[in-house]
Amino acid sequence: MPEDDILKFKNVQYRFPNIATIYADWEAIQPRVESTANNTSSTKLLTTHIPCGFGYNVVSPYPELCRSVRVYRGEDCVEKFLDAMDLEYERFRPYFYNVTPIKMTVVDKINHRNAKSCSMCLKPFVVGDIVCADHDHVNGDYRGAAHRKCNLDAKLQ
Repeated sequence: MPEDDILKFKNVQYRFPNIATIYADWEAIQPRVESTANNTSSTKLLTTHIPCGFGYNVVSPYPELCRSVRVYRGEDCVEKFLDAMDLEYERFRPYFYNVTPIKMTVVDKINHRNAKSCSMCLKPFVVGDIVCADHDHVNGDYRGAAHRKCNLDAKLQ
């Protein structure tokens, strides 16, 4: 039995959800390969994949970033998908580079002043620690008191 049998979360930078996640799926036609004369591999090639369509949707804890399923079918689906991902990136870009200022209520300020431990790593504060007010950079909501290192490590991924 290990001496420290308590499972602890160490990577505080992964504690918060992504701004958005894109789930995508591809469809492909699989025609049979007629000739394998030039195949030097020991694997027998039976079919090839020809992309013919895709679908994706955007999921986010921020409703304004969510997007319902988008579907496209056509011979140019690879180019259309890459164009769509470029547009999604442009939609997300302001959220990575524009930090919304912190919004603290009176209760938040009292809780911050009285905090005894880091809201991220859960370790107690000790004399000399730099205590930061961690907040959501998208909506400005106060999340809790945090060690400076924990706060910096939790930047947007």
